[in-house]
Amino acid sequence: MFKIYKYIENSDNILIASPIYFNQLTGKLLDLCSRFQKYFFNIKPKQKKGAIILVSGGKSDPQKIYSLSTCILKQIGASNIFPLVGSFNTDIIPANQDSLALKNIEKLANFFNNKY
Repeated sequence: MFKIYKYIENSDNILIASPIYFNQLTGKLLDLCSRFQKYFFNIKPKQKKGAIILVSGGKSDPQKIYSLSTCILKQIGASNIFPLVGSFNTDIIPANQDSLALKNIEKLANFFNNKY
């Protein structure tokens, strides 16, 4: 975790990317985020940009998960968070063929590279 803390504290951008399982981030990602307690109370890393990419089939509530992910990003120093990017019909079309998602990922890359 000390290596991860160092990356968080020195980064300019943080991206949370996850499939949606049971209408939530993956268990492993939630386990990792639960280790960010030190940021909730006393250590404030430098300000950075943040973003969230989610993928799922058609029966999830991505806004609920986006809200939780935004809270996590804010706690670890993300003050400027890009709008939700995702592919939410992977039961019908693969994410890598979702033209809207791919377009939004390009916008996200520009945001992280100060072109937004």
